[in-house]
Amino acid sequence: MPTPPKDTKARDVYDAYLAQIGVERFPHLDAMDHDFRGADLSDLNLGDANMRGANLEGVKFRNANLAYVSFAGANLDNADFEGADIADAEFNRTTARNASFRRVWCGPMDAIRSDFRGTDFTDADMNDSAFMKCDLRGTMFCGVKLSSNFEGSRLHGADFTGATGSVTRGLVDVGENEPRLPKQSEFIEWLHAHGAVNITKYIPPGMKPEDLEEWLSLEE
Repeated sequence: MPTPPKDTKARDVYDAYLAQIGVERFPHLDAMDHDFRGADLSDLNLGDANMRGANLEGVKFRNANLAYVSFAGANLDNADFEGADIADAEFNRTTARNASFRRVWCGPMDAIRSDFRGTDFTDADMNDSAFMKCDLRGTMFCGVKLSSNFEGSRLHGADFTGATGSVTRGLVDVGENEPRLPKQSEFIEWLHAHGAVNITKYIPPGMKPEDLEEWLSLEE
């Protein structure tokens, strides 16, 4: 059962969205810059919602449709996205520390300069997902299906137990106190050392066989 946010202004926005359900073909939630703490938005169809700059700390989005939602600049600390569809969602300069993204459908998804420290992506389908210059230290990627780009991100302490799939070229930082920037083949070895199984180099769809050997030999 959905629960409204505690903030009065945010509740008005929430009620306006609920009033569209069954009336509008595509109900739209505009929560930009609002304080939605205390809300439970599980199972709702929130596709294409505007949540830029919103305070969504601890909000529940379990099994919700969040495709094409913008979370740019939002606070998602301790939020619960388990089982949600976040395909094509935008996470630009977002804070999502200690959040749960267990079993989410990501692909494709872009996260840029965002903080996911301590977040749980266990069993997520991360096909065509990109974490560019993100802080992923201590993040759990257990059992995930990767087809991912971690370029410029920090990954020390991340757990990839049981992860499978592929990763693209691009430097990542796996160092603890000082930068450590492994080449792609070394990064794959690092992933296996941190529990991943059968991680390979990403191969672009439709690549010609005659170009494959050269592609796989490239490091960066």
